[in-house]
Amino acid sequence: MELKVGEFLDSLSSAQTFREDELDRLLRSNGIKGKLVDYLLREGDQITLVECKAVEPTDLMKCTSDAETLNKILKPNYIKAIHQGQAVANALSSLDEFKGCSFRLLVVTYGDHFVFGGEYIADNIDLNLVGEISKLYTELPIPMRRISYLSLQDFAGLVHGLKENERLLGGFLDAACDAQLDPQTRCMTLAQVVEKEIGVVPGSFSAGLGEEMDRKSEALQGLILENSRYWRGKVEHFLEQHASLTKALNPSYTDVCVR
Repeated sequence: MELKVGEFLDSLSSAQTFREDELDRLLRSNGIKGKLVDYLLREGDQITLVECKAVEPTDLMKCTSDAETLNKILKPNYIKAIHQGQAVANALSSLDEFKGCSFRLLVVTYGDHFVFGGEYIADNIDLNLVGEISKLYTELPIPMRRISYLSLQDFAGLVHGLKENERLLGGFLDAACDAQLDPQTRCMTLAQVVEKEIGVVPGSFSAGLGEEMDRKSEALQGLILENSRYWRGKVEHFLEQHASLTKALNPSYTDVCVR
């Protein structure tokens, strides 16, 4: 999942992308060790941290509104991403090359959990979240209202739309988060904002998958050709194996009877 998100980010030509290992080297070269995120996207003085979590909402999460239960379910991965983003933003803000930059965090998940972002989590699910982070830093490196969540499918559509309309990811996220302050423009999820601003992109889940599909097609063609070469001159053996497979897939009562 992280590789696919990275491919989408790399397609945004107006941005500079740092992968996790590059981010790690940058911080270590300045004597900083700690939590990391999967990607850092720089668009001028706008820094967007992107963390990928290959998680889907559990059945229990879908049917409960109990904050304590939701917190236990989401804390190990979903909420953990917020701690990672805050740590990285705090570390980067101490470096000269990131002085004066604004930070935001986008968490890309495999499935939509129907939560807009950090502010909702802090107010309704993990009530100690802000306090825990505040103990570590003098102030919140990333304001909770600058943290948002988006599923992989909707992220693919978002990137496609940003390229089509020549918009910046950081600017889009800031506008979407700011709109949450007004009841008239507030949305339940960031995915709703993407649909409203970008529209539904046909085949968005496969957006950017063209090259990968071509590679898979070539590999499949290779297997088909290799199959024919393998069985050449082995007709009798092929027929025996075919009969054995057919029998295994369609056993008679005698074949399955326990003796």
